[in-house]
Amino acid sequence: MIIENISTVAFEEGLKKTRTVIIPLGAVEEHGPHLPMNTDILHAYVIAKKTSENIDVFVAPPIYFGVCRSTARFPGTIDIRPETLEMLIIDVVSSLYRHGLRRFILYSGHAGMNHRASMLNSSDALLEMFDDIVVSSITDADLVDREFVELVETAGDSHAGEIETSLMMSIVPVSYTHLTLPTKRIV
Repeated sequence: MIIENISTVAFEEGLKKTRTVIIPLGAVEEHGPHLPMNTDILHAYVIAKKTSENIDVFVAPPIYFGVCRSTARFPGTIDIRPETLEMLIIDVVSSLYRHGLRRFILYSGHAGMNHRASMLNSSDALLEMFDDIVVSSITDADLVDREFVELVETAGDSHAGEIETSLMMSIVPVSYTHLTLPTKRIV
């Protein structure tokens, strides 16, 4: 149940099935010359929506902005302060809580250390505020299993590398065909 696409009546009906919501988070940041800057949020949102096709879970509209320490100076990167992200998460969860949701999955496609710390700080604050909620703060790295890691050919793969490029090519193979992919392997 994609919250932005359903009516308030459908939302109330959905509460009879689940009290869980995935809140996709990410960042608009540099992802090399071959990937769009919305890579982190786009794949997190797509994965959250695919999850909702298989189990009863709400999916909140994505939080597009993140804490971007190492990419903040690249053209186009939109960086917000850690406290801004923390307050935004707290406000979104508090609003959804008022509407009956009780289990919150903060799922980020952006895994920067400061970004993750802000997610954890807001989770801790929310657990102090509400005694009847569950908050889980995860990134892609938390979902990857050992077999997947063994398939990766690029040693030390990370930001905008083999994994993110393959993921983007699998979820939006046509949308970004205008982008120029490197012709030789970058190691």
